[in-house]
Amino acid sequence: MAMHQQATIPENVKDLLDGPLYATFVTMRADGAPQASPWWFDFDGEFIRLTHVTDHEGYANITANRNVAIVVSDPKDSGRYLEVRGEVAAIERDPEGDYFIHLSQKYGKPATKPLASAPKRAVISVRVIWTTSYQPGITP
Repeated sequence: MAMHQQATIPENVKDLLDGPLYATFVTMRADGAPQASPWWFDFDGEFIRLTHVTDHEGYANITANRNVAIVVSDPKDSGRYLEVRGEVAAIERDPEGDYFIHLSQKYGKPATKPLASAPKRAVISVRVIWTTSYQPGITP
C-alpha cells in the first residue's frame, strides 16, 4: 500500500479522470470555511475543467480565491482516490452552454439547447499544482 504526493497525475490513478465519475470540488468561502460539492468534470491532459453558473456561491468563491481542491474516488475500491490541489487558471464565459452540454452527454444525462442557465455559464480550468493519491497494493 502506498500514498503518493507529487505535482503530476500518477499513472496508476489517471484513469479516475477519464470518468464519468463525480469529483468533489472544494472551494474556499469568504469566511474561510471550505465548501464542497459533487461535480461533473473533464481532464484534457493539462487542466481539469468544470462548468459553473456565475450567480452561485461557488463561483464567487473561485473569483475571490483561486485555490481549490478536487477529489475523485474509485467507486469499485473506496480506498483508491486522487486528490488534486490546484488553482483556477482560467474562467471563460460559455453563453451557449456548450461545455455543460458536452459534460451532460459524457455523464449520460444529455441536455439540449436552449439551456436555461446558458447565459450564466462559465468554464473553469484548474491547473494541477499538487496531487495526493492512494492505491492499495502499489508501492512507490
